[in-house]
Amino acid sequence: QLERQPGDQTPEVVEQYEAGQILWRAGQRVPAEQLDDAKKIYAETSRIEWAEFGAAFLLCLLVMAPLAGFSAYSHPKLTRHAIRLVTFLSLLIGLIAIPFLLGERLPAARDAAVIAIAAFGTISVSLAYDRMLGGIAGGTLGVLGALVAPAPIMLAPGVVAGAAVMAARLGNFEDRATILSAAGRSAVVFALGAAVAEWTSLPSGTEGLFGQGAARAFAAWLTTLLIGFLAMGLLPTMERWFDRVTGMTLAELRDPRHPLLQELAARAPGTYDHSLQVASLVEAGVSAIGGDAALAYVGALYHDIGKMRKPEYFVENQSGENPHDNLRPNISYLIIAGHVKDGLEMAAASGLPKSLREFISSHHGTQVVRWFYVKARDAASEDDEVEEASFRYPGPRPRSKEAAVLMLADACESASRAAVELPSGKIESIVRDLSKERLLDGQFDECKLTLRELHEIEDAIIGRLRSIRHQRLAYPDDQDEAASSEPSS
Repeated sequence: QLERQPGDQTPEVVEQYEAGQILWRAGQRVPAEQLDDAKKIYAETSRIEWAEFGAAFLLCLLVMAPLAGFSAYSHPKLTRHAIRLVTFLSLLIGLIAIPFLLGERLPAARDAAVIAIAAFGTISVSLAYDRMLGGIAGGTLGVLGALVAPAPIMLAPGVVAGAAVMAARLGNFEDRATILSAAGRSAVVFALGAAVAEWTSLPSGTEGLFGQGAARAFAAWLTTLLIGFLAMGLLPTMERWFDRVTGMTLAELRDPRHPLLQELAARAPGTYDHSLQVASLVEAGVSAIGGDAALAYVGALYHDIGKMRKPEYFVENQSGENPHDNLRPNISYLIIAGHVKDGLEMAAASGLPKSLREFISSHHGTQVVRWFYVKARDAASEDDEVEEASFRYPGPRPRSKEAAVLMLADACESASRAAVELPSGKIESIVRDLSKERLLDGQFDECKLTLRELHEIEDAIIGRLRSIRHQRLAYPDDQDEAASSEPSS
């Protein structure tokens, strides 16, 4: 029944049509006397469709808002890039329009679009945050997409199950095969869900029922695999967008054959060896408090790359004369503190992720370069006052627990290497004293490190240092050999 216009005296005409009845076929010329009716019908149905979409979109916002709030509460890191998060969620919600636009026009493509949204949402959110959120987000987006389309209601359980299977397999993205494996396993679940949804939505006696369900299953399976390949291609972009480093990237960066590590080993071998030892200490300390040990280990490997520009000015690379003996303390300070700035420049030029550059910028925090500060103070006249602030590193102080562990491990490794004798009690004394010094200096104020966690970190570093710096027992044969090699008096 078409809406009457005000003042229209034409007798009302009501025509009844069966649901699904074809009025005009595609490409058919509409008779002139029916053209006005066709325009009115199109305008009416279009208005209804967009009203339904608006209501469905509002439903999406109502569902996603509390979900985003819960996620931000349970995962505080979400608020670190709030603008990016809102932009990304808006993009995902916008993708829900795709199955709606397909609607009844291409039912097979409509269902595939719903599955594509669920799969892509699962992979991207798992990458950006964690797989639990990824599974929740992917399942929610899939169900909302099915409601908006509208798709058969029985598609929703299959979408939720497929998102859960995919999220469970993703984990830490150790390698590219992880994504394909997750896509392959979930593709089977998505395919079964699509087939069941098709079979239950059609009358039992429908001709070709099995074939239609199989076709939907194949479309769902193929769509999921294509989303997996797409995610692999977009992985570097998503890592940069969310400032997230996957296990896959960390595995590539910790490889000794990485160009930057090879250059460090060639130009500053002492620094390279020091970095390896520090990485071992950091891994132990971060693991003790349940932090991201893999990220911290790689951050420790690269934390001193800035020393490559002037390796001879750092004690671990010196084998003879110390060039600082011929320099004023303030010049020496600039060279030593400058390795942080140099390291950041080299890291940016090499494309190291921002989350790893934080380890470079904060591994000394705002500590005093004490050796040269004391040297400058002792050399100054009574009228000249040497300010401690002028001999501090530029910072910032560590903003993550992993970076704080690196600061302590770096100092402990250097101090233990400089010690002539290192009995077990001496190692513990060194670690406790260095930790207390940095705590009182406020270096751990911005990383939310608790005293209990700090004590656990100290214990882990002490244990690892004892295993690294252990003294070999003198067996009887060794003692006899040593005695026979002593010169006679």
